[in-house]
Amino acid sequence: NGTEIVPMNQQTVWSYNLALNEGSNQISLTSKNGAGLISTAATGTIVLDTKAPVTTASPEGGTYGSTQNVALSANKQATIYYTTGGTPPTDTSSIYSGPIPIAATATLKYFAKDLAGNIEEVNTQIYTIDKAGPSGAIAISGGLTRTNNRGVTLNLSATDAAGVTQMRFSNDGTNWSEPEAYGGSKSWTLSAGDGAKTIYVKFKDSVGNWSNVYTATVMVETREPVTTASPAGGTYGSAQTVTLSADEPATIYYTTDGALPTDMSSIYSGPIPIAATITLKYFAKDLAGNIEAVKS
Repeated sequence: NGTEIVPMNQQTVWSYNLALNEGSNQISLTSKNGAGLISTAATGTIVLDTKAPVTTASPEGGTYGSTQNVALSANKQATIYYTTGGTPPTDTSSIYSGPIPIAATATLKYFAKDLAGNIEEVNTQIYTIDKAGPSGAIAISGGLTRTNNRGVTLNLSATDAAGVTQMRFSNDGTNWSEPEAYGGSKSWTLSAGDGAKTIYVKFKDSVGNWSNVYTATVMVETREPVTTASPAGGTYGSAQTVTLSADEPATIYYTTDGALPTDMSSIYSGPIPIAATITLKYFAKDLAGNIEAVKS
């Protein structure tokens, strides 16, 4: 589409504005000599590329429970520059040549520059590497230390930067229940028999980390206390001072008028002076809530 007259046996540089389309363009050139003969067309190809490359990170930024190997790929031939310290990369930054290991929380920034010199805007991916399990706590029925019931309510709490998703329990620290959705409370049955019972719990975060074991202990007592009066009831020739004693820590309630005692009756705190004929009735209630049958 252009004409340039050049003297024979000479060479020249010919400048011409071509109407190119994005992508591959074919160019043809013919020449004519002084005799009017036209040469065979010479052809060539040129690529017009005005679009910046697009780089993709895999996996994308997020919270993970282990080291991530991040692959960067551009949608066309290009050089990718990157940093992992959060500073903007330049064409003097590290050049991507293979997956980038991210072993700790990091901010990855990157861009690509293609063969035509087009430069991509800087991209940012934030990787949070969380290898620690949740922090947690457990209490039994709001902090109960003694009970006469094997069925208890567990009060639970746990926190984690990635979020807490599951929990599991054990009565012995070896055999665990199936993982279940995390919640703030759980109905639980203690192992059989009286004595100290320990409940074990673990919490799991959203990236798969299990916590350390957290425990709570409660004393199970199902046996009623036994209270003894000294001296025992009988006939005496003088005033008596009666001592009441239980065989375990307990509160003793009593009456001296023959009425049945309740937990609203007098609480035993020291020897009871008896100067006349009376009927002493009493019972004990231990720390676990077990109640003795009334004695006379």
